[in-house]
Amino acid sequence: MSIFKFVRSTGWEPVEAPPVEAVAFLQASRRSNNAKRGESRGKYMETMKVIKALAHPARMEILGWLKDPETHFGLQDHPVAMGVSANQFQRSGLAQSTVSAHLAALTAAGLLTSRRVGQWIFYKRNEEAITAFLKQLTFDL
Repeated sequence: MSIFKFVRSTGWEPVEAPPVEAVAFLQASRRSNNAKRGESRGKYMETMKVIKALAHPARMEILGWLKDPETHFGLQDHPVAMGVSANQFQRSGLAQSTVSAHLAALTAAGLLTSRRVGQWIFYKRNEEAITAFLKQLTFDL
């Protein structure tokens, strides 16, 4: 395979090819850099997913309520240690479908865990994910 370069005064001229080892090194270096860039993007994408979930005031309110569920949801039929039943969040004054969408967004972002028991779905804060998000955000900024 011939390699050429363009020289303004004379046009295309043949160039001596770089050694095979140099080409292999450059290709490996590019793959490595692309992989690192991909990892970085992945971390930022996860952080952005959580930030997007936190952007709505109702979702922040839900997370706040779940921080101390005994105070806010002590009257539910099941023990609060199981989590909080989805129908308890209607105290926000929002429609059931809206509450369900907010809970789904928080769960998809990893901020909540859900557990189905019969016909009920119980939600809890995912403290490990919240702590990891805060550490990552502090690191990134």
